[in-house]
Amino acid sequence: MEYSDFFKANIQKLRINSSGQALGLCPLHEDHHPSFSCNLEEGLWKCHGCEKSGNVFQLAKLLSVPAPDNETQIKKEIPETSFLQEIARYTYEDENGKALFQVRRYFPKSFRQFHFDDQGHWTPGLNRTHTVLYKLPEILKSETVYIVEGEKDAETLSAWNIPATCNSMGAGKWKEEYSECLRDKSVVVIPDNDEVGFNHGNDVIKKLWGIAKAIKLVTLPFGKDISEWKKLGGTKKDLARLVRASHLLSQIPISEIQRQVLSSSSKTIQLITLKDLLAEPEEKIDWTVEGLFSKGGLSLIVAKPKTGKSTLARQLALAVSKGESFLGRETEKGLVIYLALEERREDVKSHFRSMGAQEEENLNLKIFAGMAPSDALEQVRSIAEREKPLLIVVDTLARLTRIKDLNDYSQVITGLQPLLAISREVKSHVCLLHHSKKGESKGIDSALGSIGIVGTVDTILEMNRSEKYRTISSIQRSGEDLEETVLSFDKETRISSLGGNKEQCEIDRLGESILEFLSQQEEAIPEKMIDESIEGTRSYYKKALKKLREERKITRIGEGKKNFPYLYSLASKNTGSLVRNIECEPANQNLKNDTSSQDIKTYSGSENISLFEQGPRSHEPVFSEGKKAEDEPVEGSVANEF
Repeated sequence: MEYSDFFKANIQKLRINSSGQALGLCPLHEDHHPSFSCNLEEGLWKCHGCEKSGNVFQLAKLLSVPAPDNETQIKKEIPETSFLQEIARYTYEDENGKALFQVRRYFPKSFRQFHFDDQGHWTPGLNRTHTVLYKLPEILKSETVYIVEGEKDAETLSAWNIPATCNSMGAGKWKEEYSECLRDKSVVVIPDNDEVGFNHGNDVIKKLWGIAKAIKLVTLPFGKDISEWKKLGGTKKDLARLVRASHLLSQIPISEIQRQVLSSSSKTIQLITLKDLLAEPEEKIDWTVEGLFSKGGLSLIVAKPKTGKSTLARQLALAVSKGESFLGRETEKGLVIYLALEERREDVKSHFRSMGAQEEENLNLKIFAGMAPSDALEQVRSIAEREKPLLIVVDTLARLTRIKDLNDYSQVITGLQPLLAISREVKSHVCLLHHSKKGESKGIDSALGSIGIVGTVDTILEMNRSEKYRTISSIQRSGEDLEETVLSFDKETRISSLGGNKEQCEIDRLGESILEFLSQQEEAIPEKMIDESIEGTRSYYKKALKKLREERKITRIGEGKKNFPYLYSLASKNTGSLVRNIECEPANQNLKNDTSSQDIKTYSGSENISLFEQGPRSHEPVFSEGKKAEDEPVEGSVANEF
């Protein structure tokens, strides 16, 4: 139990640190400098000014305020001189509810056992008292029982009305006779997240084998135990998801369980030499879609709304169901389950028909189109275990998982756990559709919500849309990343295919625009005019100019200097001998054909425009004397290459 609310209400200027300790002004004396320290979890406090100390119940009495309410806490005064401070009592009862013994918890953390003697007093030690499971009367009435490592954790689950128990005296103390109390019951074992905890869980399951009706082992995704997991944000609903997604151990041979999840050696650090590591055979990856989606993997298709992610996902589903290529990659043929949780049923049907699906075909494709039911994750798990699909497409992640806060890391990890379990255990590739953030975020930062989303998946397929293109790229754990590539979309079949990479497509587009613009000019024009008339990324624009010159589709004259800028025209236009001389001869060679070197060197003022036909007045500022040149060559740019 946390006592933060109590301390916040009664201690002024309380400052809390990350470890659950706090410092504030002592309410028991006039305190101008914070001298009151307390532990928010254990409820213990000490003033370093007046030297008083105790627990929350003592403090509540001293302040005449209500004490915290918790049935497992004993509201008794503790001698201020006592080194160990009692903070909780846990009473063990027999099947009839008769008290047998107690476990008392102290701070610093330690435990003591007391037995109920013949005179009705609690006496230190067990004195050969018969030990039983914690909360025995309650668990005997329950069909499903949760086993944890300590009484505090059992109380945490009991607060959620979940029947929970543990043995006394901690890990490694489970007796064979305890198992008989759980005969023919369904048991969920939740070990502490450390080696001792895993070993204890292993021991409990072995002793329950053949006695319990069914056993599940739940490993918490974070936190040292169920109490800390709850404190960090875990909820009853989250726990239910974890339980449903966990192994039903009684369906697997015990040897396989021990090998997979019960062997204590699998939870310890096993060192291997680099030599042995390098000698290990390379792991073979089985692909659902060659080089993109692996069997038993988890992937994410990320895009803004109306970018085409649902359209692409249905294309993927149909391709795998037929064993046909997807974006030029081979696929393995197998059963596909497609969950359309956002789109209208008619739109889904129409798209599959446009892609060539026929009613008479016996396709390996099963579809659900509609709102996700409240227990959708559990149903998907059951369907996956029954149908064993090769691919499951979920449109969208948020609709299926119903994660309340996608920015909350713990909620995201817990919500994705069942889907990760499906992919790993059933060996189905699970492809999740998800919205991207607003703005220009790309790559790992593109997905809406916590980094836990992209951190969990194996492949991120990112789609983007602009006025000119739709593009796709990937980030993968296995296989080579797909560089940003243009998607070509056939409006008739509504099928996408890969074009060239975006950079090359943009260079080609800009090249066509440059050629069209130059075809409308009557004379060679400066680069600045082209730059101002053609829209596009400057680096691509420069590469387009260079490519056109290399292909001899355009001609460039000039020296790229302040008074003699580069001028461009179509190569097919006859620009006279001036073009030939400058293009083919060294830049410092004198020009001929009625043009003196002096004319070129002083190329400024309106008289020098006579070298060409008189152009529009709007061109004159480019050549006007005294104006800072806008088209001077930049060091390292393509302007210096000719």
